[in-house]
Amino acid sequence: MDVIDDGQGNIIVTDGGVQKLVTSVEAIASWGELLGIGDSTLVVQAMMQAKDPGIVDAATARNAWTSAFEQCERDLLEDHNQTRRLALKRAYTATGALSPDGRAETRRLLGLDDFDVATTAEDDAGDPLAPVREALSAPDVTDRLARARDRFTNGIAVYTLPFRRH
Repeated sequence: MDVIDDGQGNIIVTDGGVQKLVTSVEAIASWGELLGIGDSTLVVQAMMQAKDPGIVDAATARNAWTSAFEQCERDLLEDHNQTRRLALKRAYTATGALSPDGRAETRRLLGLDDFDVATTAEDDAGDPLAPVREALSAPDVTDRLARARDRFTNGIAVYTLPFRRH
């Protein structure tokens, strides 16, 4: 597996000359936040393994990502001690049932329910993700990832938190 940072914000993952993933630093950061994965290498692995089912409830237009966004909103409200709003904001499953963890529901719908988000990618020379880890651990890329994650979270906060203006 080879990884190219094209210098324009895109990360290109190839395997044997075949493109496996073309993504932006912003997409890696947002997927990480939505799926609850802190290790960017595992985020890229999840991006390559995910199978998006599209709309899962035509009546409400819910898709696989809806519960993860709901969970992000809940987490922001909890972090800012917005208990009244927190009580009103819930994460739901595709069937409309309450979900204890919206991110887990999203991972399930994307076919990543066996994905271990608590671990970090192993630093093993035989690991096929080693080139991904190396490319994403470059200081300029880690800085871009951190800024992108902050922008993503702040974008959700604008619509979630009262009196939050950027």
